[in-house]
Amino acid sequence: MLFWVIVIVILIGIVKVWYELNYSRIKGEFGERFIAGKLSRLDPNHYKVFNNLLLPCRSNSTMTQIDHVVVSNYGIFCIETKNYDGWIFGDAKQEYWTRIIYRYKDRIRNPMWQNYGHVKAIQDLVQSINPNVLIVPFVAFPSTDKLKISGTDCVGRGRDLIDKIEFFKQVVITDIERDKIVSIIENANIKDEEVRKQHIRNVKALKK
Repeated sequence: MLFWVIVIVILIGIVKVWYELNYSRIKGEFGERFIAGKLSRLDPNHYKVFNNLLLPCRSNSTMTQIDHVVVSNYGIFCIETKNYDGWIFGDAKQEYWTRIIYRYKDRIRNPMWQNYGHVKAIQDLVQSINPNVLIVPFVAFPSTDKLKISGTDCVGRGRDLIDKIEFFKQVVITDIERDKIVSIIENANIKDEEVRKQHIRNVKALKK
């Protein structure tokens, strides 16, 4: 009996450690799935949705992972998802924002800066089709309790994302251009699983 109690305790400890080590990744994936579900409600006749893209950066010969890209006649929407809890305060020009969870306070790096790199990667890909194409960056927070970011309207809650996208109603991309852009992004997307895993390892190494 004592043997099985020890085994159970050990297993619970292993599961707890695994969960703690993978919590951020699991929560991030949940947020991305939530946003992907929201985007799936867009009219497929007018919007093409990409999730979890890995694209080459032609400007510096690296790769960048983009959570979501929506291509439409009304522009291209480049979306970064941050599934943070708590209250988040900041300004669009600040390098760091403040996150508060109960009495705990920490800093998070301004995700708009990260998304700027994603926008640049999209621009590099599609400039041959339309060098002046409208690319709208947006940072979506699916589970934040309170969000107060000044100096921009490109940050908001996940539940408001569809309204933000559908606010754009002026046609700026022709049907032919839209289809070409969709094809370029589809062909550029790196699907090789080992390359994707190595990219994740590289990103984690840079954060250490």
